[in-house]
Amino acid sequence: MDKNPTKLDYYDDMWMLQSTATLLSHFKGDDGRHALILDRTIFYPQGGGQPADTGFICIEGSDIKFVVHDVRSKDGIVFHYGDFENLGGEVELTLEKGKGFHCLLMNPGGN
Repeated sequence: MDKNPTKLDYYDDMWMLQSTATLLSHFKGDDGRHALILDRTIFYPQGGGQPADTGFICIEGSDIKFVVHDVRSKDGIVFHYGDFENLGGEVELTLEKGKGFHCLLMNPGGN
């Protein structure tokens, strides 16, 4: 896993609802949830009494969509937790590091 901190785009523009990012890591946790780590994010993680943002992360050049249910930050790295949609029968999805993503924030603050 990449140890560089995630660039927090919401500090530059808190009203930004769409952005692009590059995949750094993808894994499935012990709890069965998928997690994506991107080089940058518009998703605000849960913390300080504020719920996490939710929305979608779409894989460029594909119909596959990652539905973001929860966002957490640890040691400067933001983890986007959720589920994949439109896998078309694929049991396991292998994502390549460096793959481009389009992020769409649907519910800032989880509202």
